Amino acid sequence: MKATSQTLDYRGNNTVGWAMAHRMNVRARTKEAEKAHTVYSKFLKERTLPNLWTVVPPFQIDGNLGTLAGVAEMLIQSHEGFIEFLPALPKAWETGSFDGLVARGNFELAMSWNESTVSSLKIISKSGGKCSIKYMGIKGAQIKRSWW
Repeated sequence: MKATSQTLDYRGNNTVGWAMAHRMNVRARTKEAEKAHTVYSKFLKERTLPNLWTVVPPFQIDGNLGTLAGVAEMLIQSHEGFIEFLPALPKAWETGSFDGLVARGNFELAMSWNESTVSSLKIISKSGGKCSIKYMGIKGAQIKRSWW
């Protein structure tokens, strides 16, 4: 992963929207929160219009949708057989929430966090499967309801 990060550092972030979205996703996957956030901010400031359409004519949706995928990748990752929460959370997102993200295995998630720590989490298995999770602060977690 170090080579990937170094290559992106070398190539920079001055490119078209879809390529910025790709860079953001890679930075999120490699858990480089601040670098992913830098690309995200640059995309919003320099590659979108006030209506959030990309500035490159003709309109292309790939940068917009790829950037949304990057945000999800910063908040949850589930490609290794477990769900990891806030794997690439930048300092700018110290407090936040989401509802309705779906992880691999068809697990629907809702989560809130404060001071970069999960404060509430809801996991619904849409397929009835077992869920494995990874979270650095899990030691202090309390399960209030284990079924819905």
